[in-house]
Amino acid sequence: MKTRSATLVPSAPELLLELRRRGAEVEVTEDGRLRVRAPKGAISGQLRAALGARKNDLLRLLSRDAPRCQGCGAEVLHRATRFCQDCVWDDVRAERALKSTIDRAAEIYQEAGCPEIGDPDPLAPHERAIDKAFRAQDMPALRKALEAFLDAMNRLCAAGGGGRLA
Repeated sequence: MKTRSATLVPSAPELLLELRRRGAEVEVTEDGRLRVRAPKGAISGQLRAALGARKNDLLRLLSRDAPRCQGCGAEVLHRATRFCQDCVWDDVRAERALKSTIDRAAEIYQEAGCPEIGDPDPLAPHERAIDKAFRAQDMPALRKALEAFLDAMNRLCAAGGGGRLA
């Protein structure tokens, strides 16, 4: 006797990831229905069957009380996740840009004829504040920490007879 192997239906988060990977937009309408918009041919018969099987789970996942990305407001797949994948990648790019900015500020500091920074490094507390605000994704605190960092660099430079930094 032949037995048919059961097709496993992906979980709602897995299904949502697969749909988004295929370019589909999945949302809950004002009247509480599930709406899926996808490029032509993006949703196979098997994926359509999984949508039917997981419709209620997807509705719950995407409901208004679903967790949201703190970066862009998009739905995230788990309450413990603070950021969506797009914002995580943006975070990686932002971290590189922030490091590049701090490195460039150090170059400008040297080019302006500012004195060598001694030990202990008076800028270290500012760098820690920048890192802490960045990791917490607190943009107002990050802006304030960067301004304090630049102000401290200007004070150090002026005290050593160097020019003013930007």
